[in-house]
Amino acid sequence: MTASTYIVPSLVWSYVSYGNPAQLELVPADKRGIYAFTISHPHNVLPPRAYVLYIGIAGRDSDRPLRDRYKDYLNAKKVCKERPHIANILGNWHSVMQFFFAPIDDQVSPNDLKTLEKQPSGSLQP
Repeated sequence: MTASTYIVPSLVWSYVSYGNPAQLELVPADKRGIYAFTISHPHNVLPPRAYVLYIGIAGRDSDRPLRDRYKDYLNAKKVCKERPHIANILGNWHSVMQFFFAPIDDQVSPNDLKTLEKQPSGSLQP
């Protein structure tokens, strides 16, 4: 898939270390967007690398911001009850996991946001 076939021409990604309360304020509290959980284990011999485990969106059917969506994943009881496969990912990889996020403009419709969530997933090798 080429960049010109995506719903948006580009995304500006930032990240926080998963579960680090000091970094919560870095996640936008006023923007919808796309997010990804990655794992990256620093190593002194290998080059930097990351593996994308999951891609999701904040604001699918509402104006719910990225920070609120991220906080959902910090609530272990809720995640375990409602999304056991995500709970497994978080439980196994939390110490080397990052929460990447890319805010989107308000002009992006909810349907376009749903499409945007699916587009990167098709570009990743499982």
